[in-house]
Amino acid sequence: MARLLLAPWGQTAAMARVREGCRTMDSSRAPGAFAASAQRSDQEIQDEVRNRLTWDSWVDARQVHVAVQDRVVTLTGQVDSASEKRAAGDDARATWGVRDVRNNLQVCPREEPPSGCN
Repeated sequence: MARLLLAPWGQTAAMARVREGCRTMDSSRAPGAFAASAQRSDQEIQDEVRNRLTWDSWVDARQVHVAVQDRVVTLTGQVDSASEKRAAGDDARATWGVRDVRNNLQVCPREEPPSGCN
């Protein structure tokens, strides 16, 4: 019976130490200190977005141009469907360091001539 009483106390004490350790670690660092020093360059963001698009089976990356300025990604070019446009935007948004995405891709199904783009 003593074991049953000690086990919950031991768990509670361990949890308190973990919480205290986390609180100590968090308060030892100025807010935003890590985020500011770890900011990615526009070129790094552009390279990763291109890589994500290349490996995404839902996107034909050859038809997508990626530009980045002040961590804002702009996608231009043509894709075959709205779902492909959405997937490209999702890839850009999922990239660490991206502040915003401007998805200016035009949807142009292959069956239609380029003048039918949306």
